[in-house]
Amino acid sequence: IKISSILRDKGYIIEKDVFERSFKSQMKYADKIGSKYLLVIGENELNSKEAKIKNMKTGEEISVNLNIDSIENIIKR
Repeated sequence: IKISSILRDKGYIIEKDVFERSFKSQMKYADKIGSKYLLVIGENELNSKEAKIKNMKTGEEISVNLNIDSIENIIKR
């Protein structure tokens, strides 16, 4: 929630799944609404402090530290 709030404050449009849909359903929804990137943060990602950002256009996945600067560097490209 903290990462979402900070990115929203910086002007990014952020959606968080509150319906507890399956990962596959979330991916389909992100594609349907035209998301440029998908960042999945679950329990494993919080524990490792690392996640993957998926470029929805190219399918490329990039590992990123869970800090705002690292995330923002990827999505600004």
